[in-house]
Amino acid sequence: MAYVLALVNQKGGVGKTTTAINLAYALAQAGKKVLVIDADNKGASLHLYFALTNEKGLSDIILDDAKVDECIVSTGQNFDLITSGKEVEYTDSISGSDKISKLLDELKEKYDLIFVNVAPTKSSNDAVLLAHVIEGFVLVIKRKSTKSTDLDDALKYLTLNQKVNLIGFIATNAKSK
Repeated sequence: MAYVLALVNQKGGVGKTTTAINLAYALAQAGKKVLVIDADNKGASLHLYFALTNEKGLSDIILDDAKVDECIVSTGQNFDLITSGKEVEYTDSISGSDKISKLLDELKEKYDLIFVNVAPTKSSNDAVLLAHVIEGFVLVIKRKSTKSTDLDDALKYLTLNQKVNLIGFIATNAKSK
């Protein structure tokens, strides 16, 4: 049974998608079967990293009953992804759907770890809507550009909801010495 981990940030541009891809790639190289799902419908970018179209993905599975296997893209050994799919006006129709729970239960049987790339907390309530199907949330922040007020806002948003299990932080844009 897989562990479902969501990566979330307070606002876009901090490297959440890059972080999800890099974590997935590293774990796949270590022999784990990993899936990355782009649940950031308005700010979808996972498909861009792999030069894919975004014709079929998560929104199509949830809203249009597209077949899951038709939406899974293999990137190589042990590492698959599901793009966000067609853009929808109201993302809560995806994140708040009962189908997302069934989908993740189905995918947990095939993967060791599932990363869900969630929309920023400033623009969406998707993190809270997905909390019932996500085992743990990781807040991604950008070193030296994430303001403390933004971090405070994200923490309040995530921790005020008892269902959100915030397990840690990842800081991007760190400099090595």
